[in-house]
Amino acid sequence: MNIEILPWDSDFFGYLVGRCVFSPNDDIALLLPRLLDQAQRAQLRLLYVYTPVQPGIIKTMETNGGLWVDRKVFLCRALENNAPLLSTQKVREYNLPYPTAGLESLALLSGSHSRFCRDKHFRNREFERLYYHWIAQCLKSTDTQVWICGNEHQPEALLALRLAPPTAYVELIAVTSSEWGRGIGKQLMHKAYACARGAGCRYIRLNTQYHNQQAMRFYKKEGFQTEKENYVFHFWFPE
Repeated sequence: MNIEILPWDSDFFGYLVGRCVFSPNDDIALLLPRLLDQAQRAQLRLLYVYTPVQPGIIKTMETNGGLWVDRKVFLCRALENNAPLLSTQKVREYNLPYPTAGLESLALLSGSHSRFCRDKHFRNREFERLYYHWIAQCLKSTDTQVWICGNEHQPEALLALRLAPPTAYVELIAVTSSEWGRGIGKQLMHKAYACARGAGCRYIRLNTQYHNQQAMRFYKKEGFQTEKENYVFHFWFPE
């Protein structure tokens, strides 16, 4: 079992970060102590461990010092060329080359259930810096579209869509609580469907957290199907 060192994460966070992915056939209870010893010898500060969703894994990980931070769900929806789409009149393209404070706030809202927000061991504003960087990169990318509801300085909703035919990926999505129940999220998604179909995409994919049941219900109503799930654990080591 090998650890993959993550140069981007390590550089961005300012300490050494690695990743390990277990497969369904791995004897995790047997391999985990060796993995943690390897991580310590490599002088990691943080290790991401991905496992299948199986009984007993959470207890095994937590017994060995792991923090359960996510049950990640990967969702996919096929795009049918003749499927009717809703009006998206409230949705408009974000027209500034930089993120406003309002857009950054929505980016943070989109990650409010993420492991980087849930894990309180992050103490250098890693979550905020990560999502500020993410939305800024979405605006710079030539293959990513960013839409909002409202105006640039006080947007009420956000969706960033990356086009990589035959698949489009929802990078970020958020709707302020004051707009819940008004169909804004549905309009954003239908804007994404139309854009993806126009770019020749046959699928639209995204991931979310299982514990975010409001989002799960919304995506299921939109016709998304679960492709896979995994647990994510963080192991922290002394500096």
